[in-house]
Amino acid sequence: MWRKTGLACCILGLAVVAGTARGDLVIDTYTGWNSGAAPQFFPFGYNLSDDVDESPSGIETVGQTFTVGSELTVLENFKFWVSGPQISPIVFNAYVYEWATAFDKPTGSALYTTTAMTADSGSFQEFSFSPNLQLNANGVYVAFLSATSGVYGYVGARTDDLYSEGTSYYLNNAVPWGGSSWSTPGAGITDLVFQASFSSQDVPTIPEPSSWAILGLGCVCMALVRSRRSRPLPHA
Repeated sequence: MWRKTGLACCILGLAVVAGTARGDLVIDTYTGWNSGAAPQFFPFGYNLSDDVDESPSGIETVGQTFTVGSELTVLENFKFWVSGPQISPIVFNAYVYEWATAFDKPTGSALYTTTAMTADSGSFQEFSFSPNLQLNANGVYVAFLSATSGVYGYVGARTDDLYSEGTSYYLNNAVPWGGSSWSTPGAGITDLVFQASFSSQDVPTIPEPSSWAILGLGCVCMALVRSRRSRPLPHA
Protein backbone atom coordinates (compact mmCIF):
# COMPACT_ATOMS: atom_id res chain seq x y z
CA MET A 1 0.00 0.00 0.00
CA TRP A 2 2.71 2.47 1.03
CA ARG A 3 4.71 1.59 -2.07
CA LYS A 4 1.81 2.31 -4.43
CA THR A 5 0.91 5.54 -2.63
CA GLY A 6 4.50 6.78 -2.75
CA LEU A 7 4.89 5.98 -6.41
CA ALA A 8 1.63 7.75 -7.26
CA CYS A 9 2.69 10.86 -5.33
CA CYS A 10 6.05 10.95 -7.08
CA ILE A 11 4.47 10.68 -10.52
CA LEU A 12 1.87 13.35 -9.73
CA GLY A 13 4.46 15.71 -8.28
CA LEU A 14 6.78 15.35 -11.28
CA ALA A 15 3.90 15.94 -13.68
CA VAL A 16 2.91 19.16 -11.94
CA VAL A 17 6.48 20.42 -11.59
CA ALA A 18 7.37 19.69 -15.23
CA GLY A 19 4.09 21.00 -16.70
CA THR A 20 4.06 23.59 -19.49
CA ALA A 21 1.74 26.51 -20.02
CA ARG A 22 -0.14 26.20 -23.30
CA GLY A 23 -3.42 27.27 -24.81
CA ASP A 24 -4.98 28.21 -28.10
CA LEU A 25 -6.33 31.45 -29.56
CA VAL A 26 -7.93 31.56 -32.99
CA ILE A 27 -8.77 34.52 -35.21
CA ASP A 28 -11.41 33.37 -37.65
CA THR A 29 -13.16 35.37 -40.38
CA TYR A 30 -13.59 32.26 -42.55
CA THR A 31 -16.51 30.64 -40.75
CA GLY A 32 -19.78 31.63 -42.41
CA TRP A 33 -18.07 33.14 -45.46
CA ASN A 34 -19.94 32.91 -48.77
CA SER A 35 -17.29 32.58 -51.48
CA GLY A 36 -19.88 33.22 -54.19
CA ALA A 37 -21.03 36.54 -52.78
CA ALA A 38 -19.64 39.95 -53.71
CA PRO A 39 -17.51 41.76 -53.00
CA GLN A 40 -14.28 39.76 -52.92
CA PHE A 41 -10.94 41.51 -53.16
CA PHE A 42 -10.19 42.06 -56.87
CA PRO A 43 -7.98 42.28 -58.92
CA PHE A 44 -5.14 40.56 -57.10
CA GLY A 45 -2.03 40.02 -59.23
CA TYR A 46 1.20 41.42 -60.58
CA ASN A 47 1.13 45.04 -61.69
CA LEU A 48 2.51 44.98 -65.23
CA SER A 49 3.00 48.73 -65.15
CA ASP A 50 5.86 48.11 -62.72
CA ASP A 51 7.83 46.99 -65.76
CA VAL A 52 6.12 48.61 -68.74
CA ASP A 53 3.20 50.92 -69.25
CA GLU A 54 0.59 48.39 -70.27
CA SER A 55 -2.46 46.59 -68.97
CA PRO A 56 -3.95 44.43 -67.58
CA SER A 57 -2.51 44.95 -64.13
CA GLY A 58 -3.37 43.88 -60.63
CA ILE A 59 -3.09 44.96 -57.04
CA GLU A 60 0.12 43.25 -56.01
CA THR A 61 -0.06 43.24 -52.24
CA VAL A 62 -3.00 42.60 -49.93
CA GLY A 63 -3.02 41.69 -46.26
CA GLN A 64 -4.72 41.54 -42.89
CA THR A 65 -3.56 43.19 -39.69
CA PHE A 66 -4.05 41.39 -36.37
CA THR A 67 -3.38 41.95 -32.69
CA VAL A 68 -1.52 39.43 -30.55
CA GLY A 69 -2.90 38.47 -27.15
CA SER A 70 -1.19 39.07 -23.84
CA GLU A 71 -0.25 35.41 -23.20
CA LEU A 72 -0.70 33.39 -26.39
CA THR A 73 2.04 34.98 -28.45
CA VAL A 74 3.30 32.25 -30.80
CA LEU A 75 1.76 32.50 -34.28
CA GLU A 76 1.51 28.84 -35.20
CA ASN A 77 -0.55 29.04 -38.39
CA PHE A 78 -2.40 31.44 -40.67
CA LYS A 79 -4.53 31.03 -43.79
CA PHE A 80 -5.83 33.02 -46.76
CA TRP A 81 -8.17 32.02 -49.58
CA VAL A 82 -7.15 32.95 -53.15
CA SER A 83 -8.80 32.35 -56.51
CA GLY A 84 -7.28 32.57 -59.98
CA PRO A 85 -6.84 32.64 -62.87
CA GLN A 86 -8.88 34.84 -65.16
CA ILE A 87 -5.87 35.27 -67.42
CA SER A 88 -2.94 33.40 -65.88
CA PRO A 89 -2.18 31.66 -62.55
CA ILE A 90 -1.34 33.96 -59.66
CA VAL A 91 2.11 33.38 -58.18
CA PHE A 92 2.71 34.99 -54.80
CA ASN A 93 4.60 34.84 -51.52
CA ALA A 94 3.30 35.27 -47.99
CA TYR A 95 4.93 37.49 -45.37
CA VAL A 96 4.56 38.60 -41.76
CA TYR A 97 5.78 42.03 -40.61
CA GLU A 98 5.25 44.21 -37.60
CA TRP A 99 2.64 46.87 -38.34
CA ALA A 100 3.12 50.60 -37.70
CA THR A 101 -0.44 51.56 -36.76
CA ALA A 102 0.24 55.30 -36.78
CA PHE A 103 1.46 55.15 -40.40
CA ASP A 104 -0.64 52.30 -41.82
CA LYS A 105 2.32 50.35 -43.14
CA PRO A 106 4.73 47.54 -42.23
CA THR A 107 7.83 48.36 -40.26
CA GLY A 108 11.19 46.67 -39.81
CA SER A 109 12.29 43.58 -41.71
CA ALA A 110 10.32 40.47 -42.63
CA LEU A 111 9.62 38.17 -39.68
CA TYR A 112 8.42 35.37 -41.94
CA THR A 113 8.64 34.71 -45.68
CA THR A 114 7.44 31.76 -47.75
CA THR A 115 8.52 30.25 -51.02
CA ALA A 116 6.37 31.00 -54.07
CA MET A 117 2.79 29.70 -54.04
CA THR A 118 0.47 29.36 -57.04
CA ALA A 119 -3.29 29.89 -57.27
CA ASP A 120 -4.22 28.06 -60.46
CA SER A 121 -7.89 27.26 -59.98
CA GLY A 122 -10.97 29.22 -60.92
CA SER A 123 -12.39 28.56 -57.46
CA PHE A 124 -11.04 29.65 -54.10
CA GLN A 125 -8.13 27.64 -52.71
CA GLU A 126 -7.01 27.56 -49.09
CA PHE A 127 -3.37 28.53 -48.56
CA SER A 128 -2.02 27.61 -45.14
CA PHE A 129 1.27 28.76 -43.58
CA SER A 130 2.92 27.55 -40.36
CA PRO A 131 5.56 30.06 -39.19
CA ASN A 132 5.64 29.02 -35.49
CA LEU A 133 6.68 32.61 -34.90
CA GLN A 134 7.20 34.22 -31.49
CA LEU A 135 5.60 37.70 -31.48
CA ASN A 136 5.35 40.47 -28.90
CA ALA A 137 2.45 40.41 -26.48
CA ASN A 138 -0.29 42.89 -27.48
CA GLY A 139 1.66 43.80 -30.63
CA VAL A 140 0.06 44.59 -33.99
CA TYR A 141 1.26 42.73 -37.09
CA VAL A 142 0.31 42.22 -40.71
CA ALA A 143 0.16 38.95 -42.66
CA PHE A 144 0.03 39.60 -46.39
CA LEU A 145 0.35 38.16 -49.87
CA SER A 146 2.38 39.79 -52.63
CA ALA A 147 2.07 38.65 -56.25
CA THR A 148 5.02 38.23 -58.62
CA SER A 149 3.08 37.10 -61.71
CA GLY A 150 -0.45 36.56 -62.97
CA VAL A 151 -3.37 39.00 -62.99
CA TYR A 152 -7.06 39.23 -62.22
CA GLY A 153 -7.13 36.95 -59.21
CA TYR A 154 -9.42 37.18 -56.18
CA VAL A 155 -8.71 37.11 -52.45
CA GLY A 156 -11.56 36.14 -50.13
CA ALA A 157 -12.98 39.11 -48.20
CA ARG A 158 -15.69 40.00 -45.68
CA THR A 159 -17.93 43.07 -45.27
CA ASP A 160 -19.35 42.33 -41.82
CA ASP A 161 -16.38 43.46 -39.69
CA LEU A 162 -16.09 40.20 -37.77
CA TYR A 163 -12.65 41.01 -36.39
CA SER A 164 -12.42 44.31 -34.49
CA GLU A 165 -8.69 44.17 -33.68
CA GLY A 166 -7.46 44.29 -37.27
CA THR A 167 -8.48 45.15 -40.81
CA SER A 168 -7.56 44.55 -44.45
CA TYR A 169 -5.08 46.70 -46.39
CA TYR A 170 -3.52 46.75 -49.84
CA LEU A 171 -0.62 48.38 -51.67
CA ASN A 172 -0.86 49.06 -55.38
CA ASN A 173 2.51 50.39 -56.45
CA ALA A 174 6.12 49.33 -56.84
CA VAL A 175 7.58 51.13 -53.81
CA PRO A 176 8.93 49.08 -50.88
CA TRP A 177 6.22 47.76 -48.58
CA GLY A 178 7.20 50.16 -45.83
CA GLY A 179 7.74 53.12 -48.17
CA SER A 180 4.24 54.60 -48.05
CA SER A 181 0.96 54.16 -46.24
CA TRP A 182 -1.26 51.28 -47.34
CA SER A 183 -4.91 51.75 -48.27
CA THR A 184 -8.09 50.07 -47.06
CA PRO A 185 -10.02 48.34 -49.84
CA GLY A 186 -13.33 50.20 -49.79
CA ALA A 187 -16.45 48.63 -51.35
CA GLY A 188 -17.52 47.75 -47.81
CA ILE A 189 -14.64 45.28 -47.30
CA THR A 190 -13.49 45.23 -43.68
CA ASP A 191 -11.41 42.04 -43.41
CA LEU A 192 -9.88 39.42 -45.62
CA VAL A 193 -11.05 35.84 -45.15
CA PHE A 194 -8.36 34.90 -42.68
CA GLN A 195 -7.60 32.43 -39.93
CA ALA A 196 -4.74 32.54 -37.45
CA SER A 197 -3.97 30.31 -34.46
CA PHE A 198 -1.73 31.15 -31.53
CA SER A 199 -0.31 29.32 -28.56
CA SER A 200 1.94 30.09 -25.63
CA GLN A 201 5.62 29.27 -25.46
CA ASP A 202 6.63 25.84 -24.19
CA VAL A 203 8.14 27.27 -21.02
CA PRO A 204 8.09 25.14 -17.85
CA THR A 205 5.73 26.56 -15.27
CA ILE A 206 7.14 27.56 -11.88
CA PRO A 207 5.88 24.93 -9.45
CA GLU A 208 3.84 26.13 -6.50
CA PRO A 209 4.73 25.05 -2.94
CA SER A 210 1.92 22.47 -2.99
CA SER A 211 3.53 20.79 -6.00
CA TRP A 212 6.84 20.46 -4.19
CA ALA A 213 4.95 19.13 -1.15
CA ILE A 214 3.33 16.37 -3.23
CA LEU A 215 6.68 15.43 -4.71
CA GLY A 216 8.34 15.45 -1.28
CA LEU A 217 5.59 13.31 0.25
CA GLY A 218 6.04 10.75 -2.52
CA CYS A 219 9.78 10.60 -1.95
CA VAL A 220 9.28 10.13 1.82
CA CYS A 221 6.80 7.33 1.21
CA MET A 222 9.18 5.57 -1.17
CA ALA A 223 11.99 5.91 1.37
CA LEU A 224 9.82 4.33 4.08
CA VAL A 225 8.97 1.43 1.78
CA ARG A 226 12.66 0.80 1.10
CA SER A 227 13.45 1.00 4.80
CA ARG A 228 10.77 -1.55 5.68
CA ARG A 229 11.91 -3.92 2.95
CA SER A 230 15.58 -3.74 4.00
CA ARG A 231 14.84 -4.35 7.72
CA PRO A 232 15.87 -7.92 8.71
CA LEU A 233 13.05 -10.28 9.64
CA PRO A 234 12.96 -11.44 13.30
CA HIS A 235 14.09 -15.03 13.97
CA ALA A 236 11.61 -17.49 15.39
